Amino acid sequence: HSQTRDISWNFKWDVNDRWSLQNDVQWVHGTASSQGSQITLATFVPSMGIAVNGSSPVRLGFDQSTVDFLANPGNYFVDSMYTGRNKGSADLFAWKGDAQYKIDRGVLRDFRFGVRLTDRTSTNVDASASTIPNGGGSTWYGIADPWEVKQTSIPGHLPGVNDGLSWQSRGSFGYFSDPRYASLVPTQTIAFKNFFNGKVGPAPSLIAPDLATVKGYPGTFQNLPQILKLQCEDGNTLFGTSNDCSTRGSDWKPLTYNGDPAQTNKAHEHTQAVYGTLRFADDDLRFPTEGNLGLRVVRTSTVVEGYTVFAAPTNPPPDAPTFDSIAAQRTVDRSYFNFLPSLNIKTDLTSKLQGRLALSQGMYRAGFGQLQAYQTLNQNISTTDGVENISYTGDGHNGNPRLKPMRANNFDASLEWY
Repeated sequence: HSQTRDISWNFKWDVNDRWSLQNDVQWVHGTASSQGSQITLATFVPSMGIAVNGSSPVRLGFDQSTVDFLANPGNYFVDSMYTGRNKGSADLFAWKGDAQYKIDRGVLRDFRFGVRLTDRTSTNVDASASTIPNGGGSTWYGIADPWEVKQTSIPGHLPGVNDGLSWQSRGSFGYFSDPRYASLVPTQTIAFKNFFNGKVGPAPSLIAPDLATVKGYPGTFQNLPQILKLQCEDGNTLFGTSNDCSTRGSDWKPLTYNGDPAQTNKAHEHTQAVYGTLRFADDDLRFPTEGNLGLRVVRTSTVVEGYTVFAAPTNPPPDAPTFDSIAAQRTVDRSYFNFLPSLNIKTDLTSKLQGRLALSQGMYRAGFGQLQAYQTLNQNISTTDGVENISYTGDGHNGNPRLKPMRANNFDASLEWY
């Protein structure tokens, strides 16, 4: 959901036959909020045919038993779920003043110059960010965890104690054929009519979560982590183990805007620019020519606020370096100049043929979303054959407040026939 308000004012004044002035002021205010939720179901397709015949499109084939299998909700299980929440607001204030002086002497036509000022601010709040792990809530959350499931040695039967690896604690994925699992996720059948216009063969119907369940976050998601507890209990019953299942799935949390300052990234940008453009033309040449020569000078300054987070490892080895946890606000400011010349020339080669040449330098600033200053530091400790390996890493969370603008040298030449 987003809303934008835009207020602008324009003023023009022809002072006399040579001088003209123009003034523009604009204010733009925007707000946006978004939430996305997803529940992924999975199954194992019994069989599928793939036909590749020369240049014909790849065709898929499913026998009737597979079609019936895929249409049965009891053959599916919950693989994972995902949620994202963020909101933000932004303001833009802009002013530009332009002047034009008509010369009309010799080859000089007029001189145009002006000033540009902008002030942009943006505040973005990401519910998944936090100064503590999972403090803001869960985003992607795995349910199936296939590495924990023993693989059976007898097809069609549940695995036994001696199947799989000793540390694998589960005997199934929690298929919806069990009413305890099916009751947690209402489903619907999705039919793929005229799949790829029928060019790749008919596609079987598949089972998906009911749309109301997916859209009902967080209430409809609350019970899904119970699947992990049920799977653990089923594993104890199947293998005669006594694993503690009481906390399985309890680490899932709904995303909330909890006031943690690490959830908020702020950016502020000021720009000041001046430009001048000299227009010229000579109709007395063998090939009449006109064009303009210009220069723009731009100063950009940015201030980005974010957070640096370090969660110290719990129970590190005695000889490992120890550090205190960090949750510190981070502010990065920088400024830079850009000088951007340009030249444009048009020549009439004939009454119907024109030649154009354009040379310029340009620049493109990184967006506020790319300048985020939220940074996570990590101390990674692992032990292999009694040897401790310690490494240090940092995660910029898709942002770098020190990004430089992209610069481009532009060249364009063309012939136009009219």
